[in-house]
Amino acid sequence: MTILDIGPGREVGEAYAFLLELRMEEGPKSPEEAEAALRAWWAHGRGEGVSARP
Repeated sequence: MTILDIGPGREVGEAYAFLLELRMEEGPKSPEEAEAALRAWWAHGRGEGVSARP
């Protein structure tokens, strides 16, 4: 929530689902890599659905 500057709500669940899918598909990431992926996902309008693939 702090990274994306958002409050509690559906967006938090979407972000969590994105990060979980990313980990399942690509394995563990460093905190820096996970944050960069999360910020990119958020900047691109959170995509269509919750896919970890660009």
